[in-house]
Amino acid sequence: MIAALVGLPARDAAALKIFLGMAFKGCHVVQAPATPGLALPRADVCIVDLAAMGLAQWSPKAEADLLLCLGGQHALLLGAPGNATWQDKVHATGRHGAQRLAYLAKPYGRDAMREALDSLGLGQARSPAPTQAPAALAAPSPRDTAAPPPPTMPSVFASLQAVRTLFPDLQRHALLGKLLDLLATGQSHELRLTLHQALIVHPRQGWVAHNTSPEVLARLAQQGHTAIAMNARALDSEDDIQRRLVHMTARDNLDTFFWRLANDSLGQGLPAPTRDAELRLVCMPGFTRIAGVDDLALQLAAICLRLPQTLSSLRAAFPEADPGAIDRFVLLATLCGAGRLRLLDTPPRARHKARAERRPAPRAPKPHSPTPHRGFFRAMLQKLF
Repeated sequence: MIAALVGLPARDAAALKIFLGMAFKGCHVVQAPATPGLALPRADVCIVDLAAMGLAQWSPKAEADLLLCLGGQHALLLGAPGNATWQDKVHATGRHGAQRLAYLAKPYGRDAMREALDSLGLGQARSPAPTQAPAALAAPSPRDTAAPPPPTMPSVFASLQAVRTLFPDLQRHALLGKLLDLLATGQSHELRLTLHQALIVHPRQGWVAHNTSPEVLARLAQQGHTAIAMNARALDSEDDIQRRLVHMTARDNLDTFFWRLANDSLGQGLPAPTRDAELRLVCMPGFTRIAGVDDLALQLAAICLRLPQTLSSLRAAFPEADPGAIDRFVLLATLCGAGRLRLLDTPPRARHKARAERRPAPRAPKPHSPTPHRGFFRAMLQKLF
């Protein structure tokens, strides 16, 4: 299968390339600039950013220009939020002869992207489904020993305990710590934030609901002492959950909610890890739903999806990166449920120092030789292969 990404921003293109490689067996991804009037590369599907093509609004001419560029190829059209002009047209027709079209509004998630691609008939190329995880925060309770996790994959409970050992200063972040305690039980809970504001955590279905604004949540995350008096109550039945949901005004995926909450709680500083640890990503974090994710996080996620990585090995692989940024990624990836963490005995900085001592001294650059430009994709491919 060949997928052509047309006009997508670098961050979205990188995330989609990783997703397509995982979701569709043997998928080869090519990128093309958005150049109106020129034929797109030949592919099984073209994923087209309509705004980048200058076709944000549907019109008979815009549709004709798009079909001319596609040349009969199947396409998934990415449109702006709230723009129903293309959406209504594509949903009304869906086909131009043998050509199939689908529409997806931004921002989109993993499941919506997979469903849209399946609607184009690409399901037969699907790879075996990877291990689920943000919703796999639906792991068994620590008291449930009927089906223990494999020894190479720590349970959610063990992983969260490892986080507390690795970053003991997290105990200062009371709201985050309280939510992690609720998460580790595997049961649904309501956490009463104030007299009129509450939050529901549903680990088994992988979502969070609340009636609090993002600004209030960020303030509560940063003011740890305010969470001490917060009351938590277990929700024992789906009927109980549905009754409490009546008062909720917002709902979010568990992975993106915990990534943002932990990021807000930590602020600019990050507690230093006490030892080395190994991270295994069981799925890609929901980067398409998280604002402000940089290229380093995408590169780190791409490597950790292939093989488990330690803090020290990631620092050695990215010697020019801020070690604190690497620590932050490992912490956030674990807290959001995309990763499982296992503690090691070697202190991370000591192992990093030992590797640095074995590494040959870098060659001095030749006089007047320009420093080669290392783009994001070249850097990521070098780390992957």
